[in-house]
Amino acid sequence: MAAQKECFMDQSKISLLLESSLNEIYVFDENSLLFLYVNSAALNNLGYSQKQILSMTPVDIKPELELDDFQEMVTPLRTSESQKLEFQTIHERADGTRYPVEVHLQLIDWDDGRVFLAMILDITERIESYRSLRESERTLKEAQRIAHIGNWHWNIITGALLWSDEIFRIFGLKPQQFEATYEAFLETIHPDDRQLVMDSVDAAVLGNENYDLVHRIILPDGEIRHIHERGEVTFDPSGKPTDMIGTVRDITDRVRQDEIIQFHIAELEKNNKELEEFNYVASHDLQEPLRALSSFSTLLSQDLEKKDFAKVNDDLNFIQTAAKRMHQVVQDMLSLSRVGRAVLRLDAVDLNDCVATVLSDMRPKIMKYKARVTCKKLPVVEGDWAQLTRVIQNLLSNALKFHNSAPLDIRIFCESNDEYCDIHIKDNGIGIEERYHEQIFLPFKRLNSPSDYQGSGIGLTISKRIIDRHSGKILVQSKPGQGSDFIVRLKSWRDNT
Repeated sequence: MAAQKECFMDQSKISLLLESSLNEIYVFDENSLLFLYVNSAALNNLGYSQKQILSMTPVDIKPELELDDFQEMVTPLRTSESQKLEFQTIHERADGTRYPVEVHLQLIDWDDGRVFLAMILDITERIESYRSLRESERTLKEAQRIAHIGNWHWNIITGALLWSDEIFRIFGLKPQQFEATYEAFLETIHPDDRQLVMDSVDAAVLGNENYDLVHRIILPDGEIRHIHERGEVTFDPSGKPTDMIGTVRDITDRVRQDEIIQFHIAELEKNNKELEEFNYVASHDLQEPLRALSSFSTLLSQDLEKKDFAKVNDDLNFIQTAAKRMHQVVQDMLSLSRVGRAVLRLDAVDLNDCVATVLSDMRPKIMKYKARVTCKKLPVVEGDWAQLTRVIQNLLSNALKFHNSAPLDIRIFCESNDEYCDIHIKDNGIGIEERYHEQIFLPFKRLNSPSDYQGSGIGLTISKRIIDRHSGKILVQSKPGQGSDFIVRLKSWRDNT
């Protein structure tokens, strides 16, 4: 062994070459594993002297390895199964500190025997760089997750599409379940937005405009989400598009918040309109009975002074009529107000039940006018049973009220599809001029004299407000002398259970 060590130390040229290396180089005996040579780079990093290191083996500086483990590891070299081993491990310095290394180990022939030659790379900086990179990637992924922003890279030539983890989350997909290609991406887009996306991509690839748009996607579970995409195209020196990189941001929450805001704005506008209607009623419909009360109160005072008791009795009758009129206006205004505040209890409503209830309640009135009322089978809709029943009652009451000399014929039927249904209440009464088709839904709007047709003119207003709250529509098709067809549009019922 001493002669073998001396042989190595005498190789001055080899020694000079090995000593000039910045990497750690070790030579150790095949059998005893004792170091025969260790260069200066290794001694400086380990902190051992030449004398100390030559009494040690590789196992002494590898705390993670036992002797048996190391012997098993180098067996492929001894049996010539492998020409070289490469692995990473830990070296321990003389002061107990440790550092990661990459080992390149060979078993070579030397003189009459064989020795192990190890080239060791200190990979501390590499490991730190890798850790920093992993931390940066983790931070980026976390930032993307929090901000709901993902990034993508599309190879236009091959069609390959690379997505970040956040994009898979936004689209409700798992990487192992989805092959990201441009064609597969198009399949996730809402059908109504697909052409818009394709046109925007084509325009960007042609260099005509930036790729910047909002569109909808459909998740595997059917949920619709809104995303904002931005992208830039890379061109080669000849002007041919090669790559496109961009970002995806999930803006569903923002869109829904905007929808809520717009809903509240619409509600405020509707409330303002109702307030204007209320002010109109207060300034006009209430003024009429108030003026009558004031006028006949003055006349009553004068007639009492004259002791003209016949006129006094007339004055009292007029005052009583005005007071009743005022009371009715106030009650109608309260009814209209309650409709706007009532809680909507939306459920499946069988309109046949609503009509049956109304026909039963109004049977005496129907018999009084000798009206013929027919009703075809009606569908189930989404709504509040009590309020929809009230709408049907109001419309049927009007159909009975505004009749002419012809036998009264009222038909109730429906035209529907998967989305909505139109309920018709059609009569052959006096009809309505087209210019009044919208005005009749205003509060206290009367087209006829109270002496001809009783009522305050609030029924259609209440009906419209109820249908508006159901996100539906109510309108009329009518001509004078040809009857009226009131149409109520409501959502068809979908059983989501």
